Amino acid sequence: MGPNMSAYSSKRQAAAKRAAYVTFLAGDGDYWKGVVGLAKGLRRVRSAYPLVVAALPDVPEEHRRKLRDQGCVVREIQPVYPPESQTQFAMAYYVLNYSKLRIWELKGHELI
Repeated sequence: MGPNMSAYSSKRQAAAKRAAYVTFLAGDGDYWKGVVGLAKGLRRVRSAYPLVVAALPDVPEEHRRKLRDQGCVVREIQPVYPPESQTQFAMAYYVLNYSKLRIWELKGHELI
């Protein structure tokens, strides 16, 4: 007698509800194409987990739509800016790096 595949499938579906792969996207550049490649790769290996895209507000709606068409879950996050008193010391590109910390605020998954 072989393994009970329906039990395996149920466990896999339950795990998919608790966990997700998450990536970050900002701006209107071509980086969204890399996210499409990631989504296709995860589908190819039949990942049990969804791909959540943490997108800043400056990601165009057209790019968001294309990502949703690829099965991605697009969640908007807000940028993290330095405190007013520290803006003279912070470089603009750090806003992107600090904004990635918002991923830990995403709700709906126990494991990201």
